[in-house]
Amino acid sequence: MTQYRFQILATAACCAAMTARAQTGPSCSDLASLKIDGVEITSSTEAPANAPTPPSYPRYSGSLPAHCRVEGVIHRRKGVDGIEYGIGFAVALPEKDVWNGDFMMQGGGGGNGVVNYPAGASYTGEKSALERGFAVASTDTGHKARTGDFDFSFMRDQQAYLHASDPLVEPASTNLSTFSGDGGKLIFFHGDSDPWFSPLDTFQYYRSLAETNGGAKEVATWSRFFFVPGMSHCGGGPSLDHFDMLSAAVDWVEKGIAPESIIATGLAFPGRSRPLCAYPKHAQYSGHGNTEAASNFVCQ
Repeated sequence: MTQYRFQILATAACCAAMTARAQTGPSCSDLASLKIDGVEITSSTEAPANAPTPPSYPRYSGSLPAHCRVEGVIHRRKGVDGIEYGIGFAVALPEKDVWNGDFMMQGGGGGNGVVNYPAGASYTGEKSALERGFAVASTDTGHKARTGDFDFSFMRDQQAYLHASDPLVEPASTNLSTFSGDGGKLIFFHGDSDPWFSPLDTFQYYRSLAETNGGAKEVATWSRFFFVPGMSHCGGGPSLDHFDMLSAAVDWVEKGIAPESIIATGLAFPGRSRPLCAYPKHAQYSGHGNTEAASNFVCQ
């Protein structure tokens, strides 16, 4: 729940701060002795640039810059049927001279249960968050998948269920006044051909958000919604599913530039680009130029 998220953030912040302060010596290895209540640091390893990811991280194959990888477990315990639980995590810390001072909490997939490599590579365009200088964390949300991506046997354990469900349960609240009042920006996007979760459910939440927070015009000052035509669940399908939402969020927070459109490309349609338009607008051909180029479309 929220307290465990805080511990992950606290761990990442402490690790990053120690790395940034270090002027000499093997600061990454020193992190193995970091002490935080309820947190076990199981390893801290220097990863050189372009090194292959360890076999324990089979889902990431991209190249990465040099960084320090810290792994551990939060609140290891015995649960239902004597099964061991705990929030497994990994944090990737860029070198101190390239760290931009920002942090990304990387999401999971399926039933979670796997600590994916903390690269921050989803919907970040051509470069992962780690390559951009972010510190990145990834977790298994408190359980280990034993039979594949959609293993939900952990739900027999109440605490494991709450840990895994928390990101889905808490956002049901539409009262985000503190978040927006503190300058937070929130971008939603959903493929309109998602066979797992209806994009209309996400869209209905966004509409409810508007109703609770002063109407659509007011909410648009800190939140935007993007439909992705043809995209399946988290990508794929007859769609343009390659785009950069990270830069859109950073530019909005740091430069005050709200995302009106985001350029998308995809393997399904080589050579084609289109603008994804913030709701309620949609991409419309201008009537001039190459119909495969996003530059000849407008959001209206």
